[in-house]
Amino acid sequence: MNLKILRQKFTAGIITFLFLSAIFETSAFCSGGGISVLPDASVLIQIINFILLVLLLNIVMFKPIRNIIIKRKERIDGFLNDIKTLIGSVKEKEKAFEQKIKEARAKGLKEKEAMIAEAESEERRILAEINKKAGSDIEAIKQKIKKDAEAVRKSLKDEINNLAASISKKILGREA
Repeated sequence: MNLKILRQKFTAGIITFLFLSAIFETSAFCSGGGISVLPDASVLIQIINFILLVLLLNIVMFKPIRNIIIKRKERIDGFLNDIKTLIGSVKEKEKAFEQKIKEARAKGLKEKEAMIAEAESEERRILAEINKKAGSDIEAIKQKIKKDAEAVRKSLKDEINNLAASISKKILGREA
C-alpha cells in the first residue's frame, strides 16, 4: 500500500516538473543556434526549478522512504530484542531443566540406596529366620537320631543277648 502511494506521489512530482519546465522554457533552446550561456532570468528560473524539484522529491520520495527505513529498523530492533529475551528465557529454562534432572537423579539415588538398605535388612531377617529354623530342624533331627540310635541300641542289646544265648546253646549243645 505504501508503494502505491509513493508511485502516485512520484508520478505527480514528475508531471509537475515537466509542467514547470515547459512554462519556464528559455529562448536559448528555441533559437536553433549554438549553445549560449547568458546569466539572465533563466538562471533564476532554473534555481527555483531545482529547489522545487528537491522539495518535491523530498516530500514525494525521500521522506516516505526514510520513514519506511526507520520503521523497518525499529521492527528489526524489536525482533532482535525479542530474540535476546527468548534466548535468555531458553537459557533459564535449560538451567531449570538441568537442575530438575540433578534433583531427580539425587532423589532416584536416595530411593535406590533406601531400597538396597531395605533389601539388605530383609535379607538379614530372612537369613536369620532360615538359620533359626535350620537350627531347630537340626536339633529335632539330632534328637530323632539320638532316639533312633537309643532304640537301635536297645533292640541290638536284646538281640545280642538272644544271639549270645542262642550261640552258647549251639556251642554247648544244651537247651535251657
